[in-house]
Amino acid sequence: MVGWVRLKISGNAGDRITVRHGEMFNPDGTVYTANLRGATATDFYILATNGTSVFEPRFTFHGFRYVEVRGATVAPTLDSVTGIVVHSDIPRTGAFACSSPLVNQLYSNIIWGQKGNYLEVPTDCPQRDERMGWTGDTEFFVPTAAYNFDVQTFFRRHATTLAEDAQNSDGSYANVAPDLGAGGGAAAWGDAAWICPYMMYHAYGDTNVIADHYASFQRYGQFLAAHASNYVVASLPGDFGDWLGLGGGASSSVIDTAFYAYYAQAMSEMATAIGRTSDAATYATLHANILAAYANFFNADGTFKDGSSQTGYTLAFTLNLVPAGLRTQAAQQFANSIAQFNNHLATGFIGTPRLLPALHAAGHDELAYILLLQQTYPSWLYQVTLGATTMWERWDGWTPAAGFQSVGMNSFNHYAFGSVGEYLYSAVGGITAASPGYKTILIQPVIGSGLTWANTSYDSTRGPISTAWTNLGNQFTLDTVIPPNTTAQIYVPTTNGNAITESGVPATNSPGVSYVGLSNGFAIYAVGSGHYVWSSPVTAPPVIVAVTETDSVYAGGNFPAFPANDLLTNSTTTVVANTIGLGPENHIAVSSLYDGIIGAPGTTNRSVEITGGAITFNLGAGANGTGYTITNLNTYTAWEDDGRENANYGISYSADGTNYSPVATVAYNPSPYPTIDGSDGTLTSVAVANLSGVRYLKWTFSSSQQNGGVGYTEVAAFGRPSPATTPVTVNVGPVTSSGFVLNLSGLSIGQSYALQSTTNLSPAVWTTETNFTASQFTTAFTNSTTNQPQKFYRLVGN
Repeated sequence: MVGWVRLKISGNAGDRITVRHGEMFNPDGTVYTANLRGATATDFYILATNGTSVFEPRFTFHGFRYVEVRGATVAPTLDSVTGIVVHSDIPRTGAFACSSPLVNQLYSNIIWGQKGNYLEVPTDCPQRDERMGWTGDTEFFVPTAAYNFDVQTFFRRHATTLAEDAQNSDGSYANVAPDLGAGGGAAAWGDAAWICPYMMYHAYGDTNVIADHYASFQRYGQFLAAHASNYVVASLPGDFGDWLGLGGGASSSVIDTAFYAYYAQAMSEMATAIGRTSDAATYATLHANILAAYANFFNADGTFKDGSSQTGYTLAFTLNLVPAGLRTQAAQQFANSIAQFNNHLATGFIGTPRLLPALHAAGHDELAYILLLQQTYPSWLYQVTLGATTMWERWDGWTPAAGFQSVGMNSFNHYAFGSVGEYLYSAVGGITAASPGYKTILIQPVIGSGLTWANTSYDSTRGPISTAWTNLGNQFTLDTVIPPNTTAQIYVPTTNGNAITESGVPATNSPGVSYVGLSNGFAIYAVGSGHYVWSSPVTAPPVIVAVTETDSVYAGGNFPAFPANDLLTNSTTTVVANTIGLGPENHIAVSSLYDGIIGAPGTTNRSVEITGGAITFNLGAGANGTGYTITNLNTYTAWEDDGRENANYGISYSADGTNYSPVATVAYNPSPYPTIDGSDGTLTSVAVANLSGVRYLKWTFSSSQQNGGVGYTEVAAFGRPSPATTPVTVNVGPVTSSGFVLNLSGLSIGQSYALQSTTNLSPAVWTTETNFTASQFTTAFTNSTTNQPQKFYRLVGN
């Protein structure tokens, strides 16, 4: 918390009372203050009289979780110390709760982090000898801030500090506002001066904050143009890069040019908002030119030419910088960059705020959920599992193994990584402004494995907006409220648009509800203000039944026969990709990784020693041509075949070999390590349900393990052929004045199809309208009838 202590203490005149403040405990139980650096964070009182006195400090505040009271001659009681919380006058506007207690604690940490750092100036931290208005922290968190609290007035004042008081003569902005001499011009940090007002415009519809500082924004554009060559900004003075990233960052060119494109797009929009139409056109042209230049950063396979990783993709997808023809490839490479870190984030201050929204934009919602719910380092919930009550500056500010990070920079109340709150509101809760000030609203909750319900509300400038959804089994329900004098589009996830109801009647017949179409598994409806209750059938996601870890699988030196029916040893299974690294003790082929034999030391069939990498198996179509239903995924690891071994890996699956979805991430680290104790190996087994139609399986092993490797390893997959499907059927409905929906059922998962049409059956000349690969047994396509001739349709399997 941030504020001070009200001290109620009994004693004698002349007693000297010392109150020290800290965020954590040292191992010996004393208050940890080393990370405060030069800040003493100490209050002193001298009792003037005998008896009980009440003290509060003046002209100071502290950031703390614990207080230490010394000098008392009378033992204090529970009511001796009261924490007085202090922050700027920012009324609460947002609320979020879900089925995960850990995520709920994360949300609480985000709220308390904002309270503690929105005190007159948005600071980076409230406790050490700094407490400065770092602009990067401010910018990264501002979308979340505007959901949590009403910050319009707060930023109306601070925008003057950012855009006027802290602008340099060359047009750049200071990295700290108020400017305390910490340099300026850094990408993302300096951009706070226009991004924060832009966010205020979107949240509240406030154009005054644009008009008041528009000239300043223009001067900043001149600064950017002076550092651009052919619309590419290679670097800016004082760049911090993806601060505190963990190896998944991006180059300065990828970052700085992305923010240049963002600037041009936002300036065109803001110029339009204040009637500067000529400027708007100029900035739109600039944006188009930067976009064309940015396209050259990509290879044909969707990777970045300079090796930029997670952060590069977060910027590219959230700012719509990926060339249209490369979105599929780049989306897969984005997923690969997550898999490279064993389905963990590796981003810093720039990449983290955009990570989950970018995965949503790239079509990887399940992967976004994996990262959100990840509990091992590095992750948002890792801090929660260690008892955090506010957001930390570092992903590893304190760990059980290593203790505290460097005292030079180790705040435990630092809200930047709390920017994930935007995803909780906008994606999990599904509440987004479709136009500035929520005049029009988008309701699109994203559901995924790990959460069964979420309740979200936001008291917008036009009134309360709320969503409350449940996802149990094959049924999704959504209760939503839209405020007066607004309209909304509601996206309802579904596997059958015809079966959706609103308030108990077919949605297309519900008063005030207009059917818009179907897109990417969502049925879309237009509504006005009111209360709506939706019910829709959905596909039950893969469910991890259990992840078990068993030691002594080779007990006593008796190496068991491998279980029967391992799918990886089928004659139809092939390895289609392999980046496995071999350990220094390895003397056999990588095929020993999946040959179904756990060998004894010194034998030719000994399990292979690996150091990381990934391997992908094509299981084939199966007996029924529909892939496989997976029940268990096993991984055996051992230290010299005579002890337990780390097991840090992720498993993903695919129906088509291109688009992969995560199944599970396993992090098993026996301690102490290595453990050559005769326990003879470890089995980690993932039991899974609702995982059908699988044709490809991928294991990705982390290389960041103790001893620099994974050790002797064997992988196996167990399951059965997925059931045969019925012939594909095509039904039409619902039909509206402007279009209709084609509902397809009986599809074979992993099968490629072409939807074709013709306007004349005699003779028939068929035109392919879309190609797709089935990822589920049913799908639907929305077709317009506006200015269209009569058509006949057919579905062709490839």
